[in-house]
Amino acid sequence: MFLRAYSRDVSIRRSFVRQSDAKRQGGSIKSTAMLSLAIVLVFLVCNTLRAGLNLHEMVTLQKRMSCWAAGFPGIPVWALAGANVSEFMLMVSSSVNFFIYACFNRTFRTSVASICSRTTRDSSVLSKRATKRTKTNATPV
Repeated sequence: MFLRAYSRDVSIRRSFVRQSDAKRQGGSIKSTAMLSLAIVLVFLVCNTLRAGLNLHEMVTLQKRMSCWAAGFPGIPVWALAGANVSEFMLMVSSSVNFFIYACFNRTFRTSVASICSRTTRDSSVLSKRATKRTKTNATPV
């Protein structure tokens, strides 16, 4: 009788552990999916203008060449301004990924925090050593 109660208790615990593992794994999969979706959306938003400008350039190439041959500028002002905005958006796209990872990934945040605290601790130790050396090497006047 005691053995049956014990085996039932063990099987209940095992099923509970399996369920909690599945929930944890499901949360991890959701987090990874959200991270990937955010990166792809930022990429698409930031690269759409450049793709549009490239498409416009291809479509109007003949017209632009005839304008240049006649001595006129062949590039519209909005395209010139759009090129500058596009370059800025491409720069944002490449640099915002760090913040997306930090927002969606707890492991990434803790790793960055430990690296930064280690770097700060190491630099403070180095500055203390340098101060100590300066004091010991100082000659009295």
